[in-house]
Amino acid sequence: MTVLSLSERNVLSSTTIAQAIRRKSAGVYVLSALEEGVANVRRVGRSDDDVAEALRDSIGLYSHFAFVYAASPKDAYEIECELYHSLRPPENPIHPVKPDENAGVCPVCGR
Repeated sequence: MTVLSLSERNVLSSTTIAQAIRRKSAGVYVLSALEEGVANVRRVGRSDDDVAEALRDSIGLYSHFAFVYAASPKDAYEIECELYHSLRPPENPIHPVKPDENAGVCPVCGR
């Protein structure tokens, strides 16, 4: 399994995305929403080429984010799978989809 090291949790805004994400890269993110004053994980996602762009698409839908860069779409898929299985985010009803048929299998469940 991949060793995960998510960034600290940030407020989800254009400004904080630009401050936190300094390069165009594949990556995985966790989106949270404020519920009774607490930021609870709601969704795990990935981008195979630009994690900042993917996060900008979620501004206004969630309150916070954390992310980790990935070296490749395959690595991003594996990290997303690990987070999906460990966090069980309520807004991810289905298992992450492979970026392509050469991505291998989920490191947790073998899909």
